[in-house]
Amino acid sequence: MNPFYTELNLKLTEENLDCFKDYIKKSEAHQEFYYPKGTIIKEDLHNKKYNFIEQTSETLIDLEFLKTTTIKYLIDLFPQDLIKAKIVKFPAKKFVSWHIDLTRNVGFNISIFNSNSHTIFAEDYSTQEQIGQNTSIRELQYTPGKIYLFNANRYHAVMNLDEGPRYIIIIFISKQSNLNYESVYNLLLNKSLI
Repeated sequence: MNPFYTELNLKLTEENLDCFKDYIKKSEAHQEFYYPKGTIIKEDLHNKKYNFIEQTSETLIDLEFLKTTTIKYLIDLFPQDLIKAKIVKFPAKKFVSWHIDLTRNVGFNISIFNSNSHTIFAEDYSTQEQIGQNTSIRELQYTPGKIYLFNANRYHAVMNLDEGPRYIIIIFISKQSNLNYESVYNLLLNKSLI
């Protein structure tokens, strides 16, 4: 078992991926669809009703919409009150240093577009102070539409070297669930999703 990430035997259909791409493109072109930080998308994206947050890095996604996609198979495995999903817009030419996520131990990441961006994990360190200049790393190389189980409790960093933003769907399983990477991995293995 890769302790950092695992590619699932599940991916968004081209239609699902196109819906997210269309949502992003139309949202960037029409400022009237922007809402304040923290807005949950209640509109049905599949029916081409859009909203987007330009000034922040994330937009929450209504789980009911995700149940119309292949992500439904994942969402149905967990109590709905412990799951949150969002589209994260990561700016061009930016770097987020080594960190672990505060709101999740484990989750799922899905890249929407090809991009020159990188997610790397520190291989052998349990504290941020131990990560030095000669750190061994492992990179998660995203394929758009593929779903990855993501160990957010391991130190990782993100950089976007593209001229434009990087967009990624993140499905959070709350830390309150007491689920961790290994337990979710085993659940997915039992369901033949990995």
